[in-house]
This record gives sequence, C-alpha cells and structure tokens, in this order.
Amino acid sequence: MAFKINRQIDVFGELATLNCYTVIVNIRGGKDFLALEVEDQRFDNREIKIDSKEYWFTPSVKDGSENFIKQGYEHLKTLDEFEGAVDY
Repeated sequence: MAFKINRQIDVFGELATLNCYTVIVNIRGGKDFLALEVEDQRFDNREIKIDSKEYWFTPSVKDGSENFIKQGYEHLKTLDEFEGAVDY
C-alpha cells in the first residue's frame, strides 16, 4: 500500500508541484504508540527520495483490528497534509 499525492516543494526558492509516491518505509513501537517513517519519492522514479518525516499514533490492538501498517495509512489519511492522497 502507498499513496499518490501532489506535493508542493521548494526548489531553489520557487514552489514546484510534484507527483509523489508516499510510502511507510519503517514502523516501530508497540501497543501504546507506533512511529511511522514516511517517505515521499518521485512518482515517475521511486529511487529519488524527496522527503522523509516521522509520525506517531496509538494503534488499536483489539481482536479483529487491521494490521499496524494498514492502521498507519488510515491514520495518515486523517492528517491535513495528506488531504487528496489516493491509495495506490
């Protein structure tokens, strides 16, 4: 799972819109919190990393809950900066 999203980035002082492939590249923690390392990559060349950030949330550990990675993507979709993200 990943997202396709348009990001505005600073390129030599100018704002540019770039199609990004956004993916969770690392997840760590436990039942009390999870830290997600999220990376934006160029959509047309995923070897080019644009940005990397870390986000935290409290996962559900109830029976029948989605796995932590799925919960991570669902959490990201609740954040303003992921508005307009499309599952990919």
